[in-house]
Amino acid sequence: MNLTADGTAAFQTATKNTVGSRIAIVAAGRIVSAPTVQAPITSGDVVVTSGLTEREARSLATRLDAG
Repeated sequence: MNLTADGTAAFQTATKNTVGSRIAIVAAGRIVSAPTVQAPITSGDVVVTSGLTEREARSLATRLDAG
């Protein structure tokens, strides 16, 4: 995901305060993923890593793009 400047600032604060915890990614009012924050995200580029299969990863990407 690529965030705006405002989104980057908000996400930086949120991830800084939740390292080691899960954070919900919400699109269209629904939680589409809840990954564990491994480090503060300080840039506007967000990467979600997980043990998803390729099919599951593509499905998640589609839901994020739609939201």
